[in-house]
Amino acid sequence: MIRGALRWTVPAGIGAAVIAATLVAPSVAAAGTNLPALTAQQLLTELQGATASAVQGTVSVEADLGLPSLPSVAQSGGAPGHDAADLTSILSGTTTMRVWASHDGARVAVHGTLGETDVIADGTQVWIWSSADRTVTHLVGADKTATRDESSKQAEQWAGTDPRAALASLTPDQLSKAVLAALEPSTTVTSGPDVTVAGRPAYQLVLTPKDAGTLVGSVTIAIDAAERVPTRVTVTSTVTGRPALTVGFTDVSFTAPDPSVFAFTPPAGATVTEKTAGEAGASSSVPAPGADDPTPQVVGKGWSSVLVLAGVPDLATLTGASGSSGTPASGTSGAGDLSAIVAALPEVSGSWGSGRLLTSNLVSALLTDDGRVLVGAVDAQTLEAAAAASR
Repeated sequence: MIRGALRWTVPAGIGAAVIAATLVAPSVAAAGTNLPALTAQQLLTELQGATASAVQGTVSVEADLGLPSLPSVAQSGGAPGHDAADLTSILSGTTTMRVWASHDGARVAVHGTLGETDVIADGTQVWIWSSADRTVTHLVGADKTATRDESSKQAEQWAGTDPRAALASLTPDQLSKAVLAALEPSTTVTSGPDVTVAGRPAYQLVLTPKDAGTLVGSVTIAIDAAERVPTRVTVTSTVTGRPALTVGFTDVSFTAPDPSVFAFTPPAGATVTEKTAGEAGASSSVPAPGADDPTPQVVGKGWSSVLVLAGVPDLATLTGASGSSGTPASGTSGAGDLSAIVAALPEVSGSWGSGRLLTSNLVSALLTDDGRVLVGAVDAQTLEAAAAASR
């Protein structure tokens, strides 16, 4: 939506949930709001070239992922700046964000149960502010001429330690870009009835996967009739037949925000951590997936593709020495939280080996005993087949 302003990638789980799109069916948009009729091909072309010089508004993220009951991270302290209520709201509830972006910078404020997390980028530096624990992370690029794109990508790396900050990268624009990132002949694309989003008339583009095994029933992108940019994205589940994820503006303006919005001064008494671009992500206490083999592998194509990361800690390490007691591993609270969650997942096995399986209405994940993590918007059978193919 914003050229050179807000260009972060979608968090890994969500990105896997909206892989790829498609060949276009020549249907015509309905005229429910008296908009000029456009074919699906015209809408797709408009969307792929969409830009806006500025935007500000409120974004609602509604998730119904149907995740199984897992141990609360709050019971063992949790990560700084958020609690279990925030995480639950993000994965199975509603989260509200305020967004501002223009050529002067980008800012997203994510509202949580205990406070607010702000991510502010102006092209040369990034600030991440958590009001819950009054902490500030200040990221300065080694190159003072770094673009806003580069600063935003660096900010996203850091935001992964706080689910509310990571959510800042999830806007209608970013989600639709993930859907359209790779065109595959595995989707039927049609137009849906015109709608009103944030009080503005919008067209709708509907992407329906053809692939077997995917959990994505359809992706519907609302496209603002005047600006031709995405204002709402809805992902339905094949499991429930209902929306599993909806990200959309509840109010929006395409006027430039005051430049002062992108200025930030740490509040008095806040704890400030200074970092450079090369140190991004270095502060995380939980080992990063793929640390030994950082190159991910993709098994399959289109909507049924599975991302495979190797080199993660094995299950005995993640779940405790016995691998079955469910006792969190010793060390930091973050590692303990992860251990408790992994230990609570059901055990599965097959010709590919054994591991722990997480399933939901939209995303599945498999952690194998040989140190692999497989994630995709696919059912368990497709995930296990990918595990066998990637051995």
